[in-house]
Amino acid sequence: MFRLFVRFTVSFLILISAAIMAEQNPPSRSILQRYTAARDDGERIEIIREIGRAQIRDTAVLNILFNALKRGTSSTLRSEAAMAMGDCRAGRAELQRAFETDDIYVRTAAIKSLAIIAHPASIPIFEKGISDQTAPGIRLAGLRGLSRCGGRAHHQYFIEALQWENPEARVYAVEGLGRTGSHDDWDTIVPFCQDIEKNLVKACLTAGSLLKEPEALVFIEKYLNDRDSDLHDGAVSALSNFSGHPVIAIIARHRRSASRPLSAALTAVMKKNGAASVYAVALSPVSIMSGPGENFQIRKTLSTNDVLEVVRRDGKRYVMRSITGVEKEDFWYEVKSGDSVRGFVFGGYIDTVRIYEQ
Repeated sequence: MFRLFVRFTVSFLILISAAIMAEQNPPSRSILQRYTAARDDGERIEIIREIGRAQIRDTAVLNILFNALKRGTSSTLRSEAAMAMGDCRAGRAELQRAFETDDIYVRTAAIKSLAIIAHPASIPIFEKGISDQTAPGIRLAGLRGLSRCGGRAHHQYFIEALQWENPEARVYAVEGLGRTGSHDDWDTIVPFCQDIEKNLVKACLTAGSLLKEPEALVFIEKYLNDRDSDLHDGAVSALSNFSGHPVIAIIARHRRSASRPLSAALTAVMKKNGAASVYAVALSPVSIMSGPGENFQIRKTLSTNDVLEVVRRDGKRYVMRSITGVEKEDFWYEVKSGDSVRGFVFGGYIDTVRIYEQ
């Protein structure tokens, strides 16, 4: 009886302390008042889920979760508190303690949230989790956690997880290999870039970008033009891990084919790479000349779809006749290639694209 009294008193004092802290924050005060007035665990759980969905990080509100995880009388209440803590990215130490001391449901919720937080201090928990053959949810969460903050020492875990039947496990395994693997792992990863499972494709793109694999750029460009917004966004995210002219060239070609302004995300990638305002895409094999005319010296021969930075447009139109006798009238453009070769190309053989809208 005395223990029950002490337990109730501690819980009451924690909530009173949280109430004082919430006075400065009306939304937090409202949540705290509703939680204090809740008649049963069902109402408390609904409020806890609301906190998680809103990802509230106010100290007074988080104390509700910490208290429910530590002192909640039902396993369901404690599990819901653990899940909400992951959504709020808070309470790592409390979650680690719950994983070590509570029941199977709370332990599962705790390690899932720890995998979301992905702090290196939780690696021992993830190692225990991935070795747990009796609880698939715990094992999967352990794999996810290691894929996000593990190291080279966990490489074999990811290789083995590629054989798991759970598609979600293969996603985490591919992501883990991207983070902790080497170029030698790319041959293992690359088939997933053409998988029918969308999340595996995205994981492959991410892994390739983390490993800085040039071949990954081929797949990134393919999915950059995909109508599926998830695949497009995955390609944009992966592309942001690369740098230099190959990135600029891919986005310039995308801008040309899309016939619409670049998204804010792609514009940010271009600015990060110091992109110019206007680029040219070669419509066919074409030469960079040393001056604005066909009788000048050839400095470089380009392939179809090669991308050039446009420095300026010459002031006069010229007529050029192709080897098939077709005449074209256009300007000459001063350009610079990705390997810094400067010269001129005839406008009839390129398509100019503006990167930044005026």
